[in-house]
Amino acid sequence: MTQRSPYLVNRAFRSYLAATVMSTMAVSFGTMLGSIVVGNVMGPTALGAVNVMMPIIQLLAALNALINIGGATVMAVNVGRGRTDEVRGIFTKSMSMSLAVSVAIAVVGVLFIDEIMPFLCTDPELMDMAKEYGLLVFAMSPLFVIMPGLGAYVRTDNSPRLAMASFIAMNATDLVLSFVFMEYLDMGLTGFALGTGIGYVVGLAVLAPHFIGRDRAIGIGRGSVRSSEILTMGAPTALGMGMIMVNMLGINLLVMDHLGSDGMAIRSVCTNVQMISSIFVSGISQTLQPVGGSLYGSEDLTGMRMVVGIATKYQLAVAGVVTLVTLIAPTVFLTLYGVTDPSIHDAAVRDLRLFAPYILFQAANYFIMVIYQVFGHRPIALSISVMECGFILAAAYALTPLSTDFIWLSFVIGEALVTIIIVVLSLAIRHRSPEFSGVALLRKPSGQVMDTSMSGDGSELSQVLDETSAFLESAGVDRAWSERVRLCCEEILLNVVDHGVRRDPERFVDLMVRVDGDDVKVTIRDDGPNFDPVKYDEETGYGLMIVRGECTTLNYARSMDQNNVFIGFRTV
Repeated sequence: MTQRSPYLVNRAFRSYLAATVMSTMAVSFGTMLGSIVVGNVMGPTALGAVNVMMPIIQLLAALNALINIGGATVMAVNVGRGRTDEVRGIFTKSMSMSLAVSVAIAVVGVLFIDEIMPFLCTDPELMDMAKEYGLLVFAMSPLFVIMPGLGAYVRTDNSPRLAMASFIAMNATDLVLSFVFMEYLDMGLTGFALGTGIGYVVGLAVLAPHFIGRDRAIGIGRGSVRSSEILTMGAPTALGMGMIMVNMLGINLLVMDHLGSDGMAIRSVCTNVQMISSIFVSGISQTLQPVGGSLYGSEDLTGMRMVVGIATKYQLAVAGVVTLVTLIAPTVFLTLYGVTDPSIHDAAVRDLRLFAPYILFQAANYFIMVIYQVFGHRPIALSISVMECGFILAAAYALTPLSTDFIWLSFVIGEALVTIIIVVLSLAIRHRSPEFSGVALLRKPSGQVMDTSMSGDGSELSQVLDETSAFLESAGVDRAWSERVRLCCEEILLNVVDHGVRRDPERFVDLMVRVDGDDVKVTIRDDGPNFDPVKYDEETGYGLMIVRGECTTLNYARSMDQNNVFIGFRTV
């Protein structure tokens, strides 16, 4: 049988990867680069003050994940199932919730800043600077939630390059203005925050044209998808980020109590080093949400295995490199963030090296959590988020009285325990339920499946059609229905070869046929220009008329910047 080519899955993943990485930079990259500027322009104390507000920034990122990343993933799954009519309703609900929650946080934060700050900072040396920065962070909360959310939807709506351009513009503006405001206008951390806010506004301006185009799927509308479905989908990632917020707050207070402002400067460097890895790790993982969500919605097991495989390679490479650099050359990061005081240099080098293995373990655990979230194991994903935070804080508070080294080692201990539990749990589940495979616990689709690809030049068309007929016969499909399925596949595939991939031998067309009882479901996927056979009426070819007459259902979706045609047959 003709083999399934990884061409379309790899192409989709790589086209979305850059945009998704830029999306994850929306909050963290600006903060990370800004921390470099702060550390070098204003010194370690100001760097520590910025780190005091990191739990709040992480909370806003968690809200974006809960509502908007969750919504975009639900959107991708529905598109993969051919339910494109739900897209506008999903978008409207998630944006409405994002605006309401972020405005509430802004109002509460600004009005009660004096009451909130003692819960974030116990060091008098840092308090005034942290409050100055925190007031503007709270005021700009809607920008921190809405902007990344819109980027996630634009990315999922087949415009990953526009999403990437918006984040590049945002972060470039943020970096330049933050430096100018702090270095030349002497605006301190107020200038740092204002530069970030203006950068977000520029990013929104770049995204705005997407919502004007008539051919865009996202917009204001209604749908049957409930808000609870959006929140449930986003909950694992959001809870993970929320637990990171709790973790940050707990560790920050521990560092301030035992190591003071010097310890907070080291803590800030550790946070930013992990953030360097997290930008790419989160980007790689979250690329699974639009791509993997669409494949999951169409029950494409082979495609899911392919996308998990390519994502794993990228994940290990990035996390491995950052871990090795931190172990071998920690001074690089200390110099980068302006922590060059000889009195704390040796301690900082040792602490960074103790912290380094955490980066690799955390990347692996976050990756598997996202896989479980997208592919239907959300309770396990939620458990991973809780365990990560709980184990780290428990180790830190239990062991730090023995040695302050355990402040940094607790991260490694906590994440390593989570990794062990994930492996043991996956083995137990697979032993009990053989339909699941691998640590990712991918579920085999119901019924019998034929999964193949053919070259874009059309040379394998006859062979693929013969394989389809043989598969249908072996699956017990009546000969008359088998011929109808073959005919419809032939007409759509011919159209794709001639007008989509244009007989390019370097491109491939995927064909998946599934027989489940009396139902036959066909999915045909290609990366040609946008073409909807369902809505195409002008000078409709005879072939498409035949398809519409022979099948029970015919649906189309533009997903992963690819054409997806869904043909259904009820063979009774």
